[in-house]
Parts: sequence; C-alpha cells; structure tokens
Amino acid sequence: MKIKTGHCWLCHFDIAYDHPPCQRNGCPMMYSAKSSLRDLDAFLGNKATAIQPAPVHNESRPIWELVIEDMKARDNLGRQKYGTPLQANNGRDALVDAYQEALDLAVYLKQSIVERDVPGPPTE
Repeated sequence: MKIKTGHCWLCHFDIAYDHPPCQRNGCPMMYSAKSSLRDLDAFLGNKATAIQPAPVHNESRPIWELVIEDMKARDNLGRQKYGTPLQANNGRDALVDAYQEALDLAVYLKQSIVERDVPGPPTE
C-alpha cells in the first residue's frame, strides 16, 4: 500500500498523511510533548515569540560577507559625509546614537513584517 504524502501547511516539511501533522524538529505543529497551542499561536500570531525552524544550508553567499560589504560602504559614506572615520571620543554619545538607530531599526522591521503579512491596497 502506497502512503499518501504532502507537506506540513506550516513549515512545508514532507509528511505522510497517516502520521501526526509534522515530524520536523522546531515546527510548532510537530506532535510531541514539547509543542503546545501556545507555540503555534506564537508562530502564527506574534512574531516576537515565534518559533523558527533550523537554518538549511544552500548555495547563497554567507550573510556575514554581505554585512561586511555593507559596513565598508557605510564607513566610506560616513567618511565622505563627516570628513572623518567614526572614532572613540569624537564628542558624541555613542550609546544615544546606537539607541536612536535601534529605535529606527525596530520600526523598519515591524513595517516589513506588517507589509509582508497584511498586503496593502493594490498599486497602479
């Protein structure tokens, strides 16, 4: 007898229909003592507490390389804009600068999550 297969509707892991919803470690739909409705609710509703699957290796460039390139570009931009590299004891409060940047980051991250999860009006 051939077993019907499909994908977990949540993490898209291959599953057999006659088994629990998912057997992938980390998926909130996994049938185990570790999973709960709270985990599922977090995964579906609250991104701040969502459970994520383990990363999967692929052929993409490592993110660290991309970030380092971006950091070098930002350094060059800052040197052009301010005429000097960012240095200690430069007359600014680095903690306040970082906090303000973190606030901006949190707002941009939330905007991206909302726009991804709740499509806006169609554009022409």
